[in-house]
Amino acid sequence: MGVAKFLKKPKQQLLCPLCGKPMHEPVQVSTCDHYVCDTSMQEDRSEGVFKCH
Repeated sequence: MGVAKFLKKPKQQLLCPLCGKPMHEPVQVSTCDHYVCDTSMQEDRSEGVFKCH
């Protein structure tokens, strides 16, 4: 499967605040109710305690 290409730039609320890319497998952060990519959240957590940006 190839890389997805968008006809228009995705809306800001569809972009992950951690990686800046369109969210893939989004998860909700329980402490702030924001959504982030699961992969981005796991990578951020591996560096220490997760903090919403």
